[in-house]
Amino acid sequence: MNQNLEQKLTEILSKSSVNYKESSPITLAYPLRHEFINCEHRALFDAAKLSVNQIPTQSTLIKSERRNIGKTLLMNAWRESLNNSIKQIVAAKDDYVRREDSGKIQSWLTDYETDLKKYSNVFYTERKIAEYFNQIENDRENYFNFSYIPKYFFLDDFCYENTYNHTGGKLSQDFINFMRKLLEWLCNNRERIIVIASTNNNPARILCKPGEVKENSSLYSRFNEIFKNENRIEIK
Repeated sequence: MNQNLEQKLTEILSKSSVNYKESSPITLAYPLRHEFINCEHRALFDAAKLSVNQIPTQSTLIKSERRNIGKTLLMNAWRESLNNSIKQIVAAKDDYVRREDSGKIQSWLTDYETDLKKYSNVFYTERKIAEYFNQIENDRENYFNFSYIPKYFFLDDFCYENTYNHTGGKLSQDFINFMRKLLEWLCNNRERIIVIASTNNNPARILCKPGEVKENSSLYSRFNEIFKNENRIEIK
């Protein structure tokens, strides 16, 4: 039997079942997208070819010495779109179950989880990480789950001013050690994770110790492997 015809017949039979139920439509809101579209500095992002409607498909660093122009807002708007895609998949869960009933797939859960994974994401702010590590009573060992691999990793305020105190005490070193481990994890998973970061500073100046050559810095070398030169976008 023609494969297309077989598929159409299967769909008809599936919808004829007494158990068939159309997926309930959901209403999705995009307040952050609309806020970014109307933000004062949007033209700067347009000039850099950054669109709120197009999430980067490769790890991307958004750099600008200008503060409060909307870098964080753009990243949150992208995350809003990802989370809305997840909501759509969850709302259509019954459709995945029916695929198994019709014999189209071996396990509806496999397809369901695969599609959810496409939009999985986490959002961290380096300034908040530094604040956490500056509180000595916090359990640093369990701060981050390195066994979870999201599709998108947002890192706001990357290379935040005054957080990398290479000559500081134990608290500063604990933070730097964590960031080294985090960058190593992102570097090792760079084929699986799309990292989207924002910064107001020059990573080479922040990540390297005073007088240290970039090539000898474990922090900078990992950053360099994550972000390709063509994906380091500077907004002026």
